[in-house]
Amino acid sequence: MKKLRNSKILVFIIIAALLLQAGYIGYSMLGENLFGGKTPISENAAPDARNQISNEAGASGVDKASGGYSNLKDETTIEISPDILALIKKADPDNYSKNIENYKTLLKQLNVHITFKNEMERLVISNYKLPDILTAYAFLNDCYGRMTDIEPLVKARSEGGKWPDIFKEYNVKNPEFVPSNFDSEYLEKLLQNPGLDQDAVMIADRISQKAKVKFAEVINKKLEGSTWRFINAQYGIVNGQESSPHLSVTGDQLVKYANKWKLTEKQVIEGMTMANKLGKTEDYILSLVKQGQTKEEIYSFAYQEKYY
Repeated sequence: MKKLRNSKILVFIIIAALLLQAGYIGYSMLGENLFGGKTPISENAAPDARNQISNEAGASGVDKASGGYSNLKDETTIEISPDILALIKKADPDNYSKNIENYKTLLKQLNVHITFKNEMERLVISNYKLPDILTAYAFLNDCYGRMTDIEPLVKARSEGGKWPDIFKEYNVKNPEFVPSNFDSEYLEKLLQNPGLDQDAVMIADRISQKAKVKFAEVINKKLEGSTWRFINAQYGIVNGQESSPHLSVTGDQLVKYANKWKLTEKQVIEGMTMANKLGKTEDYILSLVKQGQTKEEIYSFAYQEKYY
């Protein structure tokens, strides 16, 4: 019984991590399927799901990405023009090599669409500091923010604002993602499509909410073969990663960390998720949580170490 419970916790935590908020909320149908609920429908139903999605997207009346960018190509590059390199060097000659390395690493690791790269370089031309630009971009990438949000964040920093306060103000204005409650039968049919899984459903749900368009419109783009980088770029949403971060932990490990640091299981999951995203050890991040540091303070400190 204990072994079964641990396996269920493991699956559930992986799903929670996919939500990027490390919460206990999820899709009603996913829990049923994973924990022994409804039997998946036959493969013959898969085309019906595709047709349903196409019909819904067509009925939405949206011809192009709302509030995003039209006429885009799916492009990315880590090449930096000599003019931009010169500006970065002029702004901070002592840290030039480090800044360039950090910039190229971010472009590669976060799979940045060239449109967003161009926007960051526009801010470089506007005399904003590259470490501030990279920090703002990394933060927005984590929360699926708008590219139009990056300049206000960087400007607030240039005017003397502290990153924890800037992040907190942003989070107050942009509430955390809450998964939609989809019809179980609809999702079962949807997941019969090759290449679609729970991860894709969660990402599409998040994009649709941020872009304020129908879920069917977004998932249909994925079914047609678009990358998440390209789909997000069309909507002006900062995130080019093709999968969500996964957190794998057993029930025994969860209890162990909760007892060790005197934290709730929810706090442990949130802390371990931050550690996974920021490339830090679980014990290090959980020690900060135990000290009472907020999520914004933890992210700020990690970015400070990374980009400054």
